[in-house]
Amino acid sequence: MGVALAGSSALAQSKATTDSTKLDESEPTQRFTYGVTGGAMTFPDGRAQQSAGAVFRFHLPYGLAIAATPATAHMQYPTAIGGGTASGLTDLPLSFSVDHDIPHTPVSLGAEFAASVPVGDTATGFGSGKVGYSLSGGVNFSANDRLSFHVGAGRPLSDFSFQSPMGGSSSAWGDAEASYQLNDRFGVSLSMDSDLSSQDSLGASRAIGAGLSVALVGPTTLTITGGHGVSGAAARWTTAVGIGTDFAWIGSVASSSAMQRVVAALGGRSHSHSGHGKSVTTTTAGRKG
Repeated sequence: MGVALAGSSALAQSKATTDSTKLDESEPTQRFTYGVTGGAMTFPDGRAQQSAGAVFRFHLPYGLAIAATPATAHMQYPTAIGGGTASGLTDLPLSFSVDHDIPHTPVSLGAEFAASVPVGDTATGFGSGKVGYSLSGGVNFSANDRLSFHVGAGRPLSDFSFQSPMGGSSSAWGDAEASYQLNDRFGVSLSMDSDLSSQDSLGASRAIGAGLSVALVGPTTLTITGGHGVSGAAARWTTAVGIGTDFAWIGSVASSSAMQRVVAALGGRSHSHSGHGKSVTTTTAGRKG
């Protein structure tokens, strides 16, 4: 899995905005949402990565949605593993999700099927060279208008992990988040992400995170997140900033955590066994430097 960059749950925003994107409406209020994200990560073996990406989501009736999250990355390698740098596109994640509010309860359920298109460069480690699949699901519980909780889990359906955030493995993963809306503009969150099993010699990857969301104009939301890997191959430190309309509705869905969606826009959801979250040996031919 990868790391739990948790904080994005902070994305829950004003009740008015959340109400405008009710998942159970037969026709969504916003047919199309988008966002852009930039961030940086450092890894246990000394690598440093900067990434930029975007998310484009098309909303269908009855809580269905289709999304694409293209991203590009720049990696700096320490001299201990050869030095140099590499830049390029990551594999392209595509997803189909469904979310449903259970009537007369504060609970919503969701599921997401995801696939990665192998457009990333395998020589630099940004691409897997083959299509990957994953399946995930989650539950959201709204204690009141301000406080909500998310619990989710997922697993790869191919021989590498596509969905696990911030560092790849073939493990099933789980995540939990709590978010609180301070007022109509500001929200905060705490979260944790962990491998449920691990084949990595470093052990299971686990991370904690926190985030802040700021409602700007209408559904446009600014998110600032940070995470710290506490074990395994999880990125030791992660920071990300995102802005867009897609982040406004995240707090109301159960198919994935807010953290996962922000990380996805950084290219953090398409990692093979030699992905960004692992100690890897990449040929110097694939680097500049």
